[in-house]
Amino acid sequence: MKTNFILALFPVAKATNVQGTTATFAWVKRKYPIYLICVAGCLLCLHCVKEETGIYPPNAPEPVCFTAWTGSLPATRISNPEGNRWDTNDRIGVYMTGYNKDLTTDGTLNKVNNAPYKVEAVTDNSATFVPVDVQYAAYFPRHYEDVAFIAYSPYKETGITSDYLYPVDVSNQSSLAALDLVYCREMGPFNRNHTDVSLYFTHRLTKLEFVIRGGDGFQGSLSGMLMEIKNIRTSTTFQLSSGKLTDNGAGTKSITLRTSGTASEARAEAIVIPINANSGVTSVLLSFLDASKTKHYECLVPSPANNEWKVGTRYRYEVALTDGDRITVTGMDIVDWNDEYKRIVVRE
Repeated sequence: MKTNFILALFPVAKATNVQGTTATFAWVKRKYPIYLICVAGCLLCLHCVKEETGIYPPNAPEPVCFTAWTGSLPATRISNPEGNRWDTNDRIGVYMTGYNKDLTTDGTLNKVNNAPYKVEAVTDNSATFVPVDVQYAAYFPRHYEDVAFIAYSPYKETGITSDYLYPVDVSNQSSLAALDLVYCREMGPFNRNHTDVSLYFTHRLTKLEFVIRGGDGFQGSLSGMLMEIKNIRTSTTFQLSSGKLTDNGAGTKSITLRTSGTASEARAEAIVIPINANSGVTSVLLSFLDASKTKHYECLVPSPANNEWKVGTRYRYEVALTDGDRITVTGMDIVDWNDEYKRIVVRE
């Protein structure tokens, strides 16, 4: 192979009297200057190394290696009540930016622009992601440029604006997993020499949880009860560059919650847009209609200090229905929905 490679560089077709490898190199030495022979030797080494060992040039594409956490806590998601479990085929969108660059003003690198990845497998403490298609696999820049990453879920193929505004709409509560906006921004720097990237997702909306029980004198059944939250905002936008909601939405509407339970106890959950004193939302109402649709219950939903439901927070309410068609919120717990960062694994 080596002789053939040299012959390809220095043709000897006309030297019909040259016999054997030794004679060939002697002929080349007389025919060509020594520096050309040195160049040929270097090319020969590169050719043989690539052919025989499979080692590629140092500027070959280098895939991003998102690594998993090996701790005991599961990965942040909302397919279970605690909001910390991913499901197979859940999707995220991934952006790669320059280090210390802004997504909105500086854009993305290497066409990693809302690249879709999906969950391939789930364990107790991690979820393994792969590109939805090989064409979306993320690769580092060839020239060791420092980069950063942004990722989010649920994935949207369309609807994200050119300035990276993600539309949020919580009016349909039939699937909480489809509403649970989680986000991470990993600043790095990462490059071809630092290929391991861990993604730390946090919840960017608010979760409300209700436990409804029959109180003194209540004779009805909670099974099949309809439940609404009134006077709440249901749409807004989320800036993927900063990881913040752009506003508190426009207008107020009602959302219908899914309830489950028995005749004596019902439960309901909702994911809503956070509100604060400047949101224009002043009185959120909790409304019930019993299974027979003959009795209606309604009361104000207490808000925490400063009339604020915070980002990444869960509010747990205990509600009692009593004789005389009265409804009372008897307790409220506030839980940090992002009390633990969890790592997700993403690989090529």
